[in-house]
Amino acid sequence: MADSKEAVLVIQPVTGLLAVSSIAVTIRWWIEGDVDVFTLDFRVWSEPWRLFTSVLPHIGLLHLVFNIYWLFVFGGKVETEFGSFKTALTFLLLGVGASLAEYAFSYSGVGLSGIGYGLFGFLWVLSRNDARFANAVSPQVVLLFVFWFFLCIALTITGAWQVGNVAHGAGALLGGLLGYCVVARTSNARHASRLLLVGVFASIALAASVGRPYLNLTGIVADEYAYLGYRALEDGNATRAVRFLEQAVEKQQGASENWYNLGVAYYRCSRFDDAIKAYERAIELSPDNETYMTALTDLKKYIAAPRQPLMSDIQLAPHVRRRGGGTRRADQ
Repeated sequence: MADSKEAVLVIQPVTGLLAVSSIAVTIRWWIEGDVDVFTLDFRVWSEPWRLFTSVLPHIGLLHLVFNIYWLFVFGGKVETEFGSFKTALTFLLLGVGASLAEYAFSYSGVGLSGIGYGLFGFLWVLSRNDARFANAVSPQVVLLFVFWFFLCIALTITGAWQVGNVAHGAGALLGGLLGYCVVARTSNARHASRLLLVGVFASIALAASVGRPYLNLTGIVADEYAYLGYRALEDGNATRAVRFLEQAVEKQQGASENWYNLGVAYYRCSRFDDAIKAYERAIELSPDNETYMTALTDLKKYIAAPRQPLMSDIQLAPHVRRRGGGTRRADQ
């Protein structure tokens, strides 16, 4: 019994490092309010570290304490048995997988809960199939995690909390599949379980990349396309801007500034008829906007008298963040 208590008190290096990093980043957020470099958004494909670093910030004290506690309880058991290297890979798999899943279907989230649910699923499978982990997850803990999972869904639906339920579910699924990879008894079972784990992870990654515009129903995707189009115009890449802004207005028909900026992009590509239609749609949505009216009038004048010099520049409409573009969910 004494050995068991001593094992619980040992702080394993990878688990401890993740906990300390989470506490440090969270305190920085609370004090300075800027952890943008760690969070997950549309920059992820050029800055892939965000897929994991988004697990570090936490919304509040309860959020932080709950996640750190279960990280030590579950992570310590895993690292004691499997070692630091395999534990680090496990944290990476669960953290990235949970982040990708949440990003695919909902807003980006923050916090260690995806890893926590992943470790819970992992140890639950091990506890039922490996004598070394017979007491790793008690029935009371199972009840707590299942109850908390459905409670968070209910709180999100009612609007009381904004919780990363997709990350919870994805973490638990990936953790459970990883557990079956460990406990598989035969070569065929090991190959099948590993193939299933890789397939599920790949499916989540595809959903977060190629499928996100079709699977994410929050409205944030349109906001991201609008921002990327706006930045492309600022950088002088009108062709790229057209591609992004067309997707933005397709998903968000009522944003006048996106239609106007699309008109600017068409204009710079010499697609004047398309530019006129985009300007007219922007004016229809914001009839009192003088910038929109001026752009439309000047373009029609140019078309009527094409010998006059082509206007070198047109003022852009400022990008507007809509539908909680910066929202961070409290339990990733």
